[in-house]
Amino acid sequence: ARYNLGTLYLGPLNTGPASLALAREHLEKATALEPKRMEAWLNLALCRERQGDPGAEAAFERAVAVAQPNQVALARWRRALWYDRLIPPRKIAMRDDLAAVLAAEPDYPEANGRMGAYAYAIGDYDRAIVHLEREVSEANDQRGPIDIESHFLLAEIYTDRRPDPQKALFHATACQQAGDQGAVADIALHEDVPRITLQGGQGFQIAGVGQLVKVDDGLVGLSQPVEDKIGTDEAGAAGNEYGHGLVDSRALCGLL
Repeated sequence: ARYNLGTLYLGPLNTGPASLALAREHLEKATALEPKRMEAWLNLALCRERQGDPGAEAAFERAVAVAQPNQVALARWRRALWYDRLIPPRKIAMRDDLAAVLAAEPDYPEANGRMGAYAYAIGDYDRAIVHLEREVSEANDQRGPIDIESHFLLAEIYTDRRPDPQKALFHATACQQAGDQGAVADIALHEDVPRITLQGGQGFQIAGVGQLVKVDDGLVGLSQPVEDKIGTDEAGAAGNEYGHGLVDSRALCGLL
């Protein structure tokens, strides 16, 4: 009951200034009553994050520590997204969690796209290609914003970094054909090589590497994700460590 109440105040009942305090009260009690319940720790971590409480990190760590074998990937995924939301983001820690997720589940939804974007940001284009191509492969859902961005990055790589006009055009075209997702790729041929920019968007917008408009902040299960708007990483590309923030399409851990 405590977990369900906390989850409701964090999600669909998050309608007033007291909601977060109520969510935290119930989720703190839920973790005390069931200390090995991974979902309660994840939602408590999110609640603390929204309150600006540095205790969010301890809750994420506890979620990873108590997760059952079939839950570890989810717990690490959520912590990876949190590392990426920090200001400045902790990209190395994010990368390590993503690597662990992909080692356990090579086609974990969206993880290849994020890892590929990270590799792109540090100039490791060969590794970026591996992950981005896997993200947009038939084994994964190709309709989400992260897949559109993956096509965008692949088109850029095949245009300037690892020139292959045929592949560049393929991915630029795939980006353009994703118009029903709210993004449009403008393609201009320059010396027979496609050069693209991605404009507009429902949920995200890219004018260049390192920008984003809106992401789901990581509730774990209910059908209506809570969205926060965040801007370009303040750290930019300092030290070649910082890259994209990408869209997370999942929602809050469900009621039980």
